[in-house]
Amino acid sequence: MIIDQNFKFSYSSISLYIKCQRAFYYRYIEKVEAKKGNVYQYVSSIIHFVLEDMLKRKLNNEEIGDEYNLIYEIMKSNPPGNIEYYKYDDKKVFDEIVNITKKLKSNINDISYMYNNVKDKYIESDLLLENEKYKFIAKPDYIFINDKGIYLYDFKIVSSFKSMKNYTTMVNDKSSPENIRQHDIYSYCFEKKFNKKIDNMYYLFVFKNPNLDKLFLPFKIKINEFNFSIVENLINEIKSKNNKLDFKINIGHCNNCYFNHVCNKEFS
Repeated sequence: MIIDQNFKFSYSSISLYIKCQRAFYYRYIEKVEAKKGNVYQYVSSIIHFVLEDMLKRKLNNEEIGDEYNLIYEIMKSNPPGNIEYYKYDDKKVFDEIVNITKKLKSNINDISYMYNNVKDKYIESDLLLENEKYKFIAKPDYIFINDKGIYLYDFKIVSSFKSMKNYTTMVNDKSSPENIRQHDIYSYCFEKKFNKKIDNMYYLFVFKNPNLDKLFLPFKIKINEFNFSIVENLINEIKSKNNKLDFKINIGHCNNCYFNHVCNKEFS
């Protein structure tokens, strides 16, 4: 077994393994530094952190405060990297995020159902499944309990209604590893940890376009019974591998891979 026995598997790691086993090897075993994502992905990531912070403050009946300080603290821990390649500079990126954050802040009451009337049993924790064979961790964006039940929200930062289809169009074959859905794993892990079922699951689409009248759009997701043995089989497969060459390359993933600079060096 080449992978650390204390490694915590996750949806992200399993998903990467499905896309390309060699990319999984570089990311989680050899721990190669990934290429920087593009600036649009970076903006989406920061907005995700901003929304999480806003909701936590509202939940605790705290003022959101000055958006400049909020964004600065988040960006300081999540630096943009070499964004000059994309013809941006730090100030332009910062200004774009500020504009979106101001609109999120002014529209935060549109999602008051996510922070009003929440019971003390609000859950904000990693969901860790652990046994003698593996450790698996799930990190849902937002789970809360109120008088109507248990709600799970998965934030999706999108640029348009068209890009929502990547998430709302679901496949029919749920027995295939390629069709593992992140929120089904969250629901399964939550039930295993707390012995309670999620009552409602939603995508919360957040539009990173400050010119729109509404920036939030909830989309209810059908709750499915999830066969976690699909994930367990993949974990066993990963643990059975003993060297890098056992991790096959999927050339169809190369153009979108953050580790193709390593592959290119090996095969040049």
